[in-house]
Amino acid sequence: VAMSRLEDSMRHANIHDIHELNNRAESASTDAGLQHLARCVQLAALDLHSCTNVTDAGLHHVARCARLASLNLHSCGQKVTDVGLRHLARCTQLTYLDLRGLREVTDAGIAHLKQELPGCAATHLYSTEAILSTASEALASCGRPH
Repeated sequence: VAMSRLEDSMRHANIHDIHELNNRAESASTDAGLQHLARCVQLAALDLHSCTNVTDAGLHHVARCARLASLNLHSCGQKVTDVGLRHLARCTQLTYLDLRGLREVTDAGIAHLKQELPGCAATHLYSTEAILSTASEALASCGRPH
């Protein structure tokens, strides 16, 4: 469901039972649209791949989804930073997070996320330019006993 259509649907439908939302490459996806996700109390998986209008403010809304376990932010561009990751640290059920292509995410942001979500099972950083090997190594150990 595209966010623009989703926004319209939310005004007229019961959205409390949505478990998964694929909004991949939807240019209409905005922070204002993400604000409505808080009403999706069952939302466990959200795909925002290539949604370049999503910013840290939008991730503040996403973080209100208490059951969110999977989030794809691959190629969301330069508007998602460490500030957005701080919001996501509230997603205690998060086990999959794709951060590829987020050039403004740094070691510090990854380290904070790792500290707040020590039980994460998978985080993908393959082409995140600002990430150094130390953060990648720290995340590689997510979910493994120390």
